[in-house]
Amino acid sequence: MVVGIVHSGIGTTASMLNMLRSAGIEAEIVDAPVRLDRFSHLILPGVGHYTEGSTRLNDGGWREPIVVFAASGKPLLGVCLGMQLLGTDSAEGPGDGLGILPFRLDKIPAADGVPVPHMGWNTVKSITPTPLLRSEEDARFYFVHTFAVSADSPVALGITHHGIDFASVVGRDNVHGVQFHPEKSHRFGRLLLQNFAGEK
Repeated sequence: MVVGIVHSGIGTTASMLNMLRSAGIEAEIVDAPVRLDRFSHLILPGVGHYTEGSTRLNDGGWREPIVVFAASGKPLLGVCLGMQLLGTDSAEGPGDGLGILPFRLDKIPAADGVPVPHMGWNTVKSITPTPLLRSEEDARFYFVHTFAVSADSPVALGITHHGIDFASVVGRDNVHGVQFHPEKSHRFGRLLLQNFAGEK
Protein backbone atom coordinates (compact mmCIF):
# COMPACT_ATOMS: atom_id res chain seq x y z
CA MET A 1 0.00 0.00 0.00
CA VAL A 2 1.28 3.43 -0.97
CA VAL A 3 -0.69 6.67 -0.55
CA GLY A 4 -0.16 9.30 -3.24
CA ILE A 5 -0.36 12.98 -2.26
CA VAL A 6 -1.30 15.24 -5.16
CA HIS A 7 1.10 18.18 -5.49
CA SER A 8 -0.85 20.57 -7.71
CA GLY A 9 0.51 23.74 -6.12
CA ILE A 10 -2.42 24.37 -3.77
CA GLY A 11 -1.74 22.01 -0.89
CA THR A 12 0.36 21.52 2.20
CA THR A 13 1.95 18.37 0.81
CA ALA A 14 5.04 18.33 3.07
CA SER A 15 3.06 18.44 6.31
CA MET A 16 0.65 15.80 4.96
CA LEU A 17 3.59 13.54 4.06
CA ASN A 18 5.11 14.01 7.53
CA MET A 19 1.85 13.16 9.28
CA LEU A 20 1.29 10.05 7.16
CA ARG A 21 4.81 8.82 7.84
CA SER A 22 4.44 9.51 11.56
CA ALA A 23 1.32 7.34 11.42
CA GLY A 24 3.33 4.51 9.88
CA ILE A 25 1.79 4.94 6.43
CA GLU A 26 3.93 4.68 3.30
CA ALA A 27 3.30 7.77 1.19
CA GLU A 28 4.73 9.68 -1.74
CA ILE A 29 4.25 13.21 -3.12
CA VAL A 30 3.04 13.10 -6.72
CA ASP A 31 4.36 15.98 -8.84
CA ALA A 32 2.71 15.05 -12.14
CA PRO A 33 -0.60 13.36 -13.06
CA VAL A 34 1.06 10.29 -14.56
CA ARG A 35 0.25 6.70 -13.57
CA LEU A 36 -1.86 7.52 -10.54
CA ASP A 37 -3.06 3.93 -10.77
CA ARG A 38 0.19 2.79 -9.13
CA PHE A 39 -1.11 4.14 -5.81
CA SER A 40 -3.52 2.28 -3.56
CA HIS A 41 -4.94 5.53 -2.11
CA LEU A 42 -4.87 9.17 -3.19
CA ILE A 43 -5.08 12.40 -1.17
CA LEU A 44 -5.93 15.77 -2.76
CA PRO A 45 -4.88 18.47 -0.25
CA GLY A 46 -5.49 22.16 -0.76
CA VAL A 47 -5.49 25.63 0.76
CA GLY A 48 -6.49 28.96 -0.75
CA HIS A 49 -9.09 30.31 -3.17
CA TYR A 50 -11.50 28.01 -5.00
CA THR A 51 -10.92 29.62 -8.41
CA GLU A 52 -7.16 29.18 -8.14
CA GLY A 53 -7.61 25.56 -7.12
CA SER A 54 -9.88 24.87 -10.09
CA THR A 55 -7.45 26.60 -12.45
CA ARG A 56 -4.47 24.62 -11.18
CA LEU A 57 -6.33 21.34 -11.66
CA ASN A 58 -6.94 22.37 -15.27
CA ASP A 59 -3.51 23.80 -16.02
CA GLY A 60 -1.64 20.92 -14.39
CA GLY A 61 -3.64 18.24 -16.20
CA TRP A 62 -4.91 16.78 -12.93
CA ARG A 63 -8.67 16.87 -13.56
CA GLU A 64 -9.18 13.76 -15.68
CA PRO A 65 -6.62 11.53 -13.90
CA ILE A 66 -8.20 12.25 -10.49
CA VAL A 67 -11.70 11.53 -11.84
CA VAL A 68 -10.43 8.29 -13.38
CA PHE A 69 -8.78 7.33 -10.07
CA ALA A 70 -12.06 7.92 -8.22
CA ALA A 71 -13.94 5.83 -10.79
CA SER A 72 -11.49 2.95 -10.25
CA GLY A 73 -12.94 2.35 -6.79
CA LYS A 74 -9.70 3.11 -4.94
CA PRO A 75 -9.97 5.38 -1.86
CA LEU A 76 -9.70 9.13 -2.59
CA LEU A 77 -9.60 11.78 0.15
CA GLY A 78 -9.96 15.53 -0.42
CA VAL A 79 -8.68 17.84 2.34
CA CYS A 80 -9.89 21.44 2.92
CA LEU A 81 -9.80 23.10 -0.54
CA GLY A 82 -9.17 19.63 -1.95
CA MET A 83 -12.46 18.52 -0.41
CA GLN A 84 -14.25 21.55 -1.84
CA LEU A 85 -12.94 20.71 -5.32
CA LEU A 86 -14.58 17.28 -5.16
CA GLY A 87 -17.92 19.05 -5.62
CA THR A 88 -19.40 21.03 -8.48
CA ASP A 89 -18.90 24.73 -7.76
CA SER A 90 -18.51 27.40 -5.09
CA ALA A 91 -19.91 30.82 -4.26
CA GLU A 92 -16.32 31.88 -3.60
CA GLY A 93 -15.66 32.40 -7.29
CA PRO A 94 -15.83 30.98 -10.81
CA GLY A 95 -14.39 27.60 -11.67
CA ASP A 96 -15.59 24.04 -11.94
CA GLY A 97 -15.00 21.41 -9.34
CA LEU A 98 -14.26 17.82 -10.21
CA GLY A 99 -17.94 16.94 -9.96
CA ILE A 100 -17.21 13.65 -8.21
CA LEU A 101 -19.61 14.44 -5.35
CA PRO A 102 -22.90 16.39 -5.71
CA PHE A 103 -22.43 19.51 -3.59
CA ARG A 104 -21.67 23.21 -3.88
CA LEU A 105 -20.21 25.64 -1.34
CA ASP A 106 -21.70 28.76 0.23
CA LYS A 107 -20.17 31.33 2.55
CA ILE A 108 -20.53 30.80 6.28
CA PRO A 109 -22.73 33.67 7.49
CA ALA A 110 -21.08 36.08 9.91
CA ALA A 111 -22.86 36.86 13.16
CA ASP A 112 -22.13 38.14 16.65
CA GLY A 113 -19.64 35.78 18.23
CA VAL A 114 -19.17 33.89 14.95
CA PRO A 115 -15.93 35.04 13.32
CA VAL A 116 -15.45 34.29 9.64
CA PRO A 117 -13.21 32.68 8.50
CA HIS A 118 -13.84 29.76 10.80
CA MET A 119 -10.39 29.18 12.24
CA GLY A 120 -9.22 26.91 15.02
CA TRP A 121 -10.25 23.70 16.74
CA ASN A 122 -13.77 22.34 16.55
CA THR A 123 -15.57 19.03 16.96
CA VAL A 124 -17.08 16.77 14.32
CA LYS A 125 -20.29 14.85 14.98
CA SER A 126 -20.78 11.74 12.88
CA ILE A 127 -24.29 11.62 11.36
CA THR A 128 -23.73 8.68 8.99
CA PRO A 129 -21.34 5.84 9.74
CA THR A 130 -17.98 6.34 8.05
CA PRO A 131 -14.71 4.48 8.54
CA LEU A 132 -12.87 7.81 8.72
CA LEU A 133 -14.35 8.67 12.12
CA ARG A 134 -14.47 5.30 13.81
CA SER A 135 -13.11 5.09 17.36
CA GLU A 136 -13.47 8.83 18.01
CA GLU A 137 -16.79 9.92 19.53
CA ASP A 138 -15.67 13.51 20.19
CA ALA A 139 -13.06 13.98 17.49
CA ARG A 140 -11.53 17.47 17.34
CA PHE A 141 -9.87 18.89 14.25
CA TYR A 142 -8.22 22.10 13.06
CA PHE A 143 -10.23 24.24 10.61
CA VAL A 144 -9.38 27.24 8.42
CA HIS A 145 -12.13 28.11 5.90
CA THR A 146 -14.81 30.61 4.90
CA PHE A 147 -17.02 28.51 2.61
CA ALA A 148 -18.75 25.27 3.51
CA VAL A 149 -21.08 22.51 2.35
CA SER A 150 -24.62 22.48 3.72
CA ALA A 151 -25.31 20.08 6.57
CA ASP A 152 -28.33 18.95 4.53
CA SER A 153 -26.16 17.69 1.68
CA PRO A 154 -26.98 14.10 0.68
CA VAL A 155 -23.26 13.27 0.98
CA ALA A 156 -22.81 14.76 4.49
CA LEU A 157 -21.29 12.19 6.85
CA GLY A 158 -20.17 14.46 9.70
CA ILE A 159 -21.23 17.93 10.80
CA THR A 160 -19.62 20.78 12.72
CA HIS A 161 -21.24 23.84 14.27
CA HIS A 162 -19.89 27.35 13.76
CA GLY A 163 -22.88 29.68 13.90
CA ILE A 164 -24.60 27.16 11.64
CA ASP A 165 -24.22 23.44 11.12
CA PHE A 166 -22.18 22.53 8.05
CA ALA A 167 -20.88 19.31 6.55
CA SER A 168 -17.29 18.86 7.71
CA VAL A 169 -17.03 15.30 6.39
CA VAL A 170 -18.56 14.25 3.08
CA GLY A 171 -18.38 11.06 1.10
CA ARG A 172 -19.89 8.39 -1.07
CA ASP A 173 -18.51 4.93 -1.74
CA ASN A 174 -14.69 5.21 -2.07
CA VAL A 175 -14.54 9.04 -2.18
CA HIS A 176 -14.37 11.15 0.98
CA GLY A 177 -13.59 14.74 1.86
CA VAL A 178 -12.86 16.60 5.08
CA GLN A 179 -13.11 20.36 5.50
CA PHE A 180 -10.50 20.41 8.26
CA HIS A 181 -6.76 19.70 8.21
CA PRO A 182 -5.98 16.22 9.61
CA GLU A 183 -2.27 16.91 9.11
CA LYS A 184 -2.58 19.73 11.69
CA SER A 185 -4.92 17.89 14.07
CA HIS A 186 -2.48 15.85 16.17
CA ARG A 187 -3.72 12.45 17.32
CA PHE A 188 -7.21 12.98 15.92
CA GLY A 189 -5.86 13.66 12.46
CA ARG A 190 -3.35 10.82 12.69
CA LEU A 191 -6.13 8.36 13.52
CA LEU A 192 -8.33 9.64 10.69
CA LEU A 193 -5.50 9.16 8.18
CA GLN A 194 -4.85 5.68 9.53
CA ASN A 195 -8.57 4.91 9.10
CA PHE A 196 -8.38 6.22 5.52
CA ALA A 197 -5.29 4.16 4.75
CA GLY A 198 -7.07 1.09 6.10
CA GLU A 199 -9.84 1.40 3.51
CA LYS A 200 -9.74 -1.06 0.64
